[in-house]
Amino acid sequence: MSSGMSRRQFLQIAGVSTVGILAAACAAPGAATGGSSAPAGSSGATKKIIFSSYTWSGYEASINKVIDAWVAKNPGVEVERQFAADDYYTKLQTQMLPA
Repeated sequence: MSSGMSRRQFLQIAGVSTVGILAAACAAPGAATGGSSAPAGSSGATKKIIFSSYTWSGYEASINKVIDAWVAKNPGVEVERQFAADDYYTKLQTQMLPA
């Protein structure tokens, strides 16, 4: 009996974690930088979030529904969606390189 985690379990946890991180990062705009926690739409400026995730069967459609619902509740926030399958880890490593 294997005590390890299956690929499916790992991907489910990764997907839920990604959504949680996105929601936490946007829950209190400006909190991490010491700015005001006013809603994003109140300043008149549109804020942009880049949501990047690995995708698999049915995931992209499901996460798009979650993102759409979140955007509807957070006016003034634009979400750029980046989904990848084969080249996700290469793309992630490239994005994490120091500028």
